[in-house]
Amino acid sequence: MMWRVCTAALLLLQMATAHASLTVHIQQTLEKGLDLAVANFSGPAAGEPLGDIIRNDLRHSPGLRVAEQAVGAWQPGVMEFNEAAPTVTSLTEAEASNEPAPALPKYIVQGFVQQIAPQRYHFSYAVVEPATQRVVLSGQLKAGNGRWRAVAHYISDAVYEKLIGVPGMASRQLAYVQVQQGSRYRLMLADSDGANARTLLQSTQPLLSPSWSPDGKTIAYVSFEDGQSAIYSQNISSGERTRLTALTGTSAAPSWSPDGQRLAMSLSAAGNTDIYIYRLSDGDLQRVTDHAAIDTEPTWAADGNSLLFTSDRSGRAQIYRLDLRSNDAQRVSFTGRFNARAALDPTSDAIVTIHDSGDGRYRVAVLEPRRTPWFLSSGALASSPSFASNGLLLTYTEQTAGGDRVFFVSRDGQLRWQWPERLGTVRSAVWAPK
Repeated sequence: MMWRVCTAALLLLQMATAHASLTVHIQQTLEKGLDLAVANFSGPAAGEPLGDIIRNDLRHSPGLRVAEQAVGAWQPGVMEFNEAAPTVTSLTEAEASNEPAPALPKYIVQGFVQQIAPQRYHFSYAVVEPATQRVVLSGQLKAGNGRWRAVAHYISDAVYEKLIGVPGMASRQLAYVQVQQGSRYRLMLADSDGANARTLLQSTQPLLSPSWSPDGKTIAYVSFEDGQSAIYSQNISSGERTRLTALTGTSAAPSWSPDGQRLAMSLSAAGNTDIYIYRLSDGDLQRVTDHAAIDTEPTWAADGNSLLFTSDRSGRAQIYRLDLRSNDAQRVSFTGRFNARAALDPTSDAIVTIHDSGDGRYRVAVLEPRRTPWFLSSGALASSPSFASNGLLLTYTEQTAGGDRVFFVSRDGQLRWQWPERLGTVRSAVWAPK
C-alpha cells in the first residue's frame, strides 16, 4: 500500500515539475520570440492567398516575429508534398533572385493546394527548420471552395500551438454589436481578423453586452426592443431566440456560468440594482447580493463557485468577489480611484479592469496580487475587456475620433492592433470560448 502512495506522490511531483517546466518554456519563448516566415502556397489550385492570411494570423500572435514579405522571393528550400509526410529535398538560395539571400528564419511555413473534385480541395502544409532541414510539423486536410479562409486559420492555429505550446486563436470568432447611423444596431459575428462578418440580429433599439455560452452555441445579450431592457438568449445556428427576463426596471450584463446551466445578471426589479442568478432549466431566479449600493457586471470564476462584480458600496466603483457558497462578498481591487468591468485571466489569478488612477482616463489595466497595475490601453475611454481563452490576447473597445473601435492587445502589451475600419462603430466584442 505504501509503495502505491509513494508512486502516486512521485507521479504527481513529476507532473507538477513538467507543468512548471512547460510554463517557464512558454514564458521564455513568448518573451524572446521566434523568427518565422510564411511562403505563398503552391500547387495547381493555389488561387487564394492562403499564405497572406496565415502570415497575418501569425503576425498577430504573441511570441512570434513574422517576416512581412512572403519567402517566395528568396525561398531557401524546396518542399515536396505527397500523401505521405512532406520532405525537404534541397536547401539553396532562390535561383530567381540575384540579391543576397537574407538570414534564414528559425522556421518557414509552406504548403501545397490541389483540386481533388469540383469545388473540393486538398491542402498540405508543413513547418520546416531550414538550418537542420527538419520538418517540425506537417498536416493535411480537405475542404470546399468556400472554406479557404477557415483552412488558413486552422493551419495558423496548428503552427502556433506546435511552436509556442498554447492554442492559437485565429480560428476563434468574436461576437459584437455594430452601431449604424439612424439608430440601427446589429448583433454580429466575425473571424478574429474581422473577415466573414455576419448578422445574427438587427434592431432599431440598443443591443448590449453579448455573452457566449461555454459550448459556443448560444449568445445571451440585452435588448431594448420592447421599450425596456430585457435579457435574451439566441441559438447561433437556428436563430431561435428566448426572452429570459420580463421584469420592470433594468436588466443588464448577462454572464454564463462555466457549466452553461446558469446566467448571472444585474437586475433592479426589486428596487435596487443587485446580482441575480437565473437557472436555465426552470427559470428560477436567485438574488445573490442585497445591498443599498449598485451591484452590476458579474463575471464567473472558472470553478463556478464565485463571481466578480462591480459595486460602488465603498463610495466609488470597485471590484468585489462573491463566494456563492458562503454568500460573503470581499473587495479585491484597492488601487486606483475606479475599477469596473472585470475580466478574469483564464490562465492565472490576474484581473483586467477598466481603471482610473485619478487622472480621469479610463484604461484597461492588469491587476495582480502584490504588483503595481500596468496598462494595456493608452486612450482616455476604454471599455469591455474580453480575454481570449488562451489568456495571451484580449480585446477592448476604445472611443476614437471615428467612433468606437475594437482593439486587440497581447497580455504583455507587446502586440497591439485595431480591427479594420470597414467594420464601423463596434462595441462589446467578446471572444468565442471555442
